[in-house]
Order: sequence, then C-alpha cells, then structure tokens
Amino acid sequence: MAGKREELQNLWFEDGDIIIAAQSRRFRVHKAFMSLHAAVIKDMLSFPQPAEQESTEGVPIVTFPDDERDMEYFVRAVYDKGYFMFASHHRPRWGTAISDREKSEPAPLPYELVESVLRMSHKYDASRIRTQALFHLVTFIAGTAGEVVRPPTKIGEPTREMLPLLKALISLAREVQALWALPQLLYWTSLQPAQLLAETQMWAGRPQQLCSDDLVACLAGYQHILGDPDLVPFRSDPCPANFTHCVWQATGSRALQSPRVPQVAFDKFLGGDPCLGVAYKQWKGKVWDKIPAAYGLPSWDVMKGMICSDLEIPVSDA
Repeated sequence: MAGKREELQNLWFEDGDIIIAAQSRRFRVHKAFMSLHAAVIKDMLSFPQPAEQESTEGVPIVTFPDDERDMEYFVRAVYDKGYFMFASHHRPRWGTAISDREKSEPAPLPYELVESVLRMSHKYDASRIRTQALFHLVTFIAGTAGEVVRPPTKIGEPTREMLPLLKALISLAREVQALWALPQLLYWTSLQPAQLLAETQMWAGRPQQLCSDDLVACLAGYQHILGDPDLVPFRSDPCPANFTHCVWQATGSRALQSPRVPQVAFDKFLGGDPCLGVAYKQWKGKVWDKIPAAYGLPSWDVMKGMICSDLEIPVSDA
C-alpha cells in the first residue's frame, strides 16, 4: 500500500520523524512542528502507536481519513507562512465573471486552497491558520469584515456562473461554523432561478449542492423578503410614479429587488423619478435589517459579534 503512494518531494523532509498519509499522497514531516500548530493532531500523535504500525525506513506512517488535496494544502500552510498568510484585498463582484474582473484587481487565493486550509484547520484546531483562512473566506464574500454585516455601496447582480461558488461557500461556512457568512450567501443564492438551486454543480473540481435546510432557507427567505411591506413602494399604487415606469415593471431582474443594489442602479430605469429616494431608503435600511431573520439566522448584531470573535478583531473594526 505504502509503495503506491506519492511522496511529495517539497513536503518530504529527510529529518522528518513521521509520515502523514492521505489517500495516495504521503508527507514526511516533523511530529513536534505539526503538533505545535494543530491541537487535535498533537492529541492524536500523543497516543501510543501500535507495535505493528506501518513504517518506511523506520519512520512511522499515520494514515488520515482526509482528502489528499485538503491535506496537502494544509501541510503547506503549516510549513510555509508566505504560502497562505497574506490575504489579497479582493472584493467580489457577483455580477462580473471571474475572468472579466479588472486586471488591476489583486487575484484572490484559489478557492480550493482556501477551502482545504479552512476545513482542515477547523477540524484539527489549528487556530492561527483557521483565523487567517477565515480572513480569506471574507474576501470571497464582501472584501472586509465590516462589509459582511452591512450593505456595500456598490454591487452587481450575481450571474448564474457564480451559483456553484455560492453553493460551495455556503456548505463550507456551515462546515466550519462561520454562520456570519450565511445571510449574504443565502440571499445572493436565492436570487438565482429556483430550478437551479436544487441542482448539483461542479466548482473547484468537486460537486456542490445545497443541503435541504439551505435549499428551503433560500426559497422561503426570498419569498419572505419579496412580500415585505417595505417593498410596496416599488410595486404597487402607493408609489408616486406611474406604475408602468416603476422598477418592478421596468425590469425582470431579481437582483434589482435587492436592498443592496445602489440607488444609481435605479436611475437608469426611473430617470430620477420622485419615488426613488423614499423607496430606496426604506428598502436598503429596513429590508436589509430583516435579511438574517428571513433566512432563519440571528440578527446582524449577533453576526457582527460572531465575525469579530472568529477573526479576533475589535467590534469597532466591523
């Protein structure tokens, strides 16, 4: 079995005293160094090993049940701070294809890298690495911690090509208990065509699918927001503008029903109509505040406390 595994040369230290095996890959590392960074691994390796334990050149092999890609990225993050520690300041544009973003924007770390390191650091209690991985997760959602819990001034409509990524982010946030990431992610996902929400789609080489609870949350949450009285000025008689010119009538875009769309977006359709200012302020304020509850989540204030605790930053920074 051991001979069929791939030994990754740059993660194979000749003075390493333990070999970590995950699926087809092996990593010869230092027991003390891995234990220093991951509390659960420290506990695992502290137990007496069986006398018949598999070994190579006298070095014991410890087999982990994890995916080999996850383990490789995690071990790299443990050994090379520069490999993972510095987050780009990428701000997602849900209405823009990844390949079409401005060339001047720093590229985020690949999703599969962030996913693997966050999953493994959470599972094995590598707290320092987990905190940094969560900062990277933030860059996929809103850019900064503060923008996760408050509406940004500018954002586009999420395109269908982004739906697999949204599904992946939702599943990952659930797995690592980053609940503060869910209000925005569930909301943007719910703007997609309902028939696509239940589909299994591929992202980063892995199938992505919403769990039943998140699927229900997306469908019910969107309908809850759609029926909120604060949206009435955009779709019924109280609007001072002629109904035929209202945003609701002028466009079929679900995203334009969003409390996060900037006011300038409506100017294209209403040309400065008098209903714009009043309705927009009601919409962006009151409806935004209700988004967490619509998706069965705690309030924004609770979410703010969660993200500050996870990222180890002052509440004033969010």
